[in-house]
Formats: sequence, C-alpha cells, structure tokens
Amino acid sequence: MQKIKNVFNNKIIKAGTWYTVTNLLIKGVNFLTIPIFTALMTTSEYGATNLYLSWVNIFAIIISFELYTTIGRAKSDFKDEYNEFHSSAMYLGALIFFVVLFIGVLFENYLVALTGLPVLLFYLMIIHSYGHFLQQYLISKYRFDYNYKKVSIVNVFLTGLGVLFSIILMTTIYSDQKVEGKVIGQLTPIIFVGLFTIVIFLIKGNFKFKFSHWKYALLLGGPLILHSLSYIVNNQFDRILIDKYLGKSEVGVYSFVYNIGMILQIILTSAIQAWVPWFYEKLEQDKRLLIKEAGKGFRDLFLLVFTGILFLTPELMQIMAGDDAYLTDYTISLVTWILIAGFFQFMYNIETYIEIFHNRTSLVSIASIISAILNLILNIIFIPIYGTIAAAITTAFSYFVMFVMHYIMSAKVIKDEIFGLKFHLVSLVNLTMFVFIFYFTQEYLLIRLVFLLGLSLYFLKKIYNIYNDTFKKIND
Repeated sequence: MQKIKNVFNNKIIKAGTWYTVTNLLIKGVNFLTIPIFTALMTTSEYGATNLYLSWVNIFAIIISFELYTTIGRAKSDFKDEYNEFHSSAMYLGALIFFVVLFIGVLFENYLVALTGLPVLLFYLMIIHSYGHFLQQYLISKYRFDYNYKKVSIVNVFLTGLGVLFSIILMTTIYSDQKVEGKVIGQLTPIIFVGLFTIVIFLIKGNFKFKFSHWKYALLLGGPLILHSLSYIVNNQFDRILIDKYLGKSEVGVYSFVYNIGMILQIILTSAIQAWVPWFYEKLEQDKRLLIKEAGKGFRDLFLLVFTGILFLTPELMQIMAGDDAYLTDYTISLVTWILIAGFFQFMYNIETYIEIFHNRTSLVSIASIISAILNLILNIIFIPIYGTIAAAITTAFSYFVMFVMHYIMSAKVIKDEIFGLKFHLVSLVNLTMFVFIFYFTQEYLLIRLVFLLGLSLYFLKKIYNIYNDTFKKIND
C-alpha cells in the first residue's frame, strides 16, 4: 500500500493527473457551451468568431517568438539570473508586440483585407495574441517549477471567466454585435492574467534586462516559430483542402471524427507537460538510463490509453453523435488513422525535447517544415482521388516521417541517443498489433472489452514494476 501511495505521490504522476483532469474539464466546458453560443449567434457570426481565433493562433506564434519555450533551458543556463531572465523576456515580448502593432497600423488596409477581419477585431486580435503569449509564459514558468495546481487554476480561471463574460456581453451591451461581445468577453480575463504576468516577473527580476538574455531567447525560440506554424498546417490545412475539393459536408464529417482523436491529443498534451520539466531536470543530471527506464513506463501508459480509445471508438462515436449516422466503417477507419497520427506525435515529441535541451531548435524546425510540406503535397494529390481518408492517412504518414527525422537528428546529428532504436521498434510493433486486433474485432464489443481488460492488467503491472524499481531515484 505504501508503494502504491508513493507512486501517486510522484511529482510526474501528480502533475500529469492534474493537467489531464484540467484539460478535460476545459474541453468539456467548451464543448457544453457550444449549444449556447450557436443559439445566440448566426452561422456567419459563429464562423467570424472562429476565423478571429484562427488568426489569434497564428499571430500569437509570431508575437510570442516562442519565448516561453526557452524557460526549461534558461532555468539551467541562467541559474543565478533566472528571475532577471524572465524580466528580460517581458521587455522583449513587449517590444515585439509594439513592433507588430506598428506594422499593423502601417499596413492596416492590406492586413485587414488579408485576415478578413473588421478593423476593430483586427486590433483586438493583435492584443489577444500578445495576451496569449503572456498567458503561455506564466503557465510554462509554473510548469517548470512543478506548480501544477497554479497551472490548473490559471487555465480554469481563463476558461470559466471567458465563457461567463462572453455570454453576459452578448446578451447585454453587445446584443447587436455578438462577435465583438464574444471576443471581448474572452479577451478580458486574458488581459488581467497578462498584466499580472508582466508585473510579477518585472518585480521579481528587479525590472532588469540584459541583451544577452534577449539574444539567448531569440536564438533558441526563434527557429521554433516555423515549427509551430508547421504544426498548424499539419492540423488545419487538410480541412481547407477537403472543403475545396469535397465540400463542407465532408469537412463536417472529418471535423466530427477528429474530435475522437482530440481525446488522445488532450491526454498527450497533459502527459508531455508533466514529462518535460522532469526530463530536463534528469538530463541535466546526466541520468540517461533512468530517463530511458521511465520512458518505457511512459510509452506503455500512452500505448494503453491509445488502445483504450481505439477499442472504444464505435461506442464513443455513438455517444458523441447521438445516432448511428456517423458510425460507418469509413468513419471508423478515419478515426483509426487520426489516432495513429496521435501516437506518432507522442513518438516524435520524446525525441524533439532532446534537440531542444541541446539548444538545437533549428533542427526541430527543419523536421517540422519538411513534414508540413510533405503533408500539404500529399493532401493536394490524394484528397481529390481518395477523399477524406487520404487526409487522415497523409497526416499520420507525415507525423511518422517527422518522428524518423527527429530520431535521426537526436541519435545521429546530436549523438545523444537516449531511447534507442529498439525502444521505438517495440512501440511500432505494439501499435501495429493492436490496430490489427481492433480491425478484426470492431464488431464485437465483448471481445474488445475482455482484451482491453487483460491488456490493462498487463501494462499496469509492467508500469508499476518499472516504477517500483526506480521510484526512489525518480523522487531524488
């Protein structure tokens, strides 16, 4: 019993649990409020809001210059200047924001036409993007300090108040301007968090800044801009092409089944958020064998989650759709490939952070750009021929190629092969085996449940044994 208690007291598992529950809660709130916003808004207003948020995601990458991704390495490289580094980052972030704002004013007509946003929403979008950067910076700082409760509080605060303010404004002051009401409602708590972030880091850093901090952050974070933009291409551009070649009905089907894959994506994001701070810490201590052993447990746990979602896909689709309209062999195949793509994301992520640890972020961007271009070309070629299934398969293939490139870069270019080829071959063999088992048993729920139960007992015992052999070291 004490050993089990030690397992759940481990900071990685604690953090991962908090992040997963929080992310699921946030997604749940967003999902449950969809009917409220669709009732309050016309389809064009709802579309305009989503267009606005799409541009926020793009501009947030540019304005942030991915500065928050440097925190993990800066914690080690600037041990004696850690607070001053954050203060410097606040000044640099503000400078980039004002430069982007100046460019926005200078080329207002062109950029308003490009984005398709009204002038007011265009400037709110720039402010929102800056606020998003500050939000991400604060959360990343908490994450690397293992303050997982504060991460959850900030995320829940932003989501809850954002929804509340939006509904209030859309039904009162902005009842005739629903888009502006929703946008301002979402933006208001982000502004509060942003101001808090600036003030707290400037005070802790004694309002200091160093150009050496700026140079470090720009050189390390800058190359990751292309990585993040490529990620958007990999995740969003397929829907644009499906709309172009097949129509909005097929986009609707693809978007629906993609929601099943998002369950795995939420868990992956939460797990990586918990893993990376510990991973950097142990890598700094040169405990590579420990990382590899813990990585096996991490891999097996994620593989179990992947298999659980895959095996319950037909039932999940029935629950989410409300009927059998979306439940066909074709849509089940779509979900399968989307989930496979999610597993390949896990595989490339654990290699990517080796490159980032060694300050080789340019290598990360090279792999991401090649993958995004490959995905784009394959989508253009195969979607008109094979339909939406081509989008799912090409996405999975592109992520697999990205994994291969990241493995080569970490193992051969950087020459820091922590996990090794055998580690990944085991992952691929298990992935393939479980997908084939699902393919032949998808019509038999009882068989899938029995297999899943046996697999759960096997993997959980294996994970527990790995942890039991190493937990004292992990808690060092």
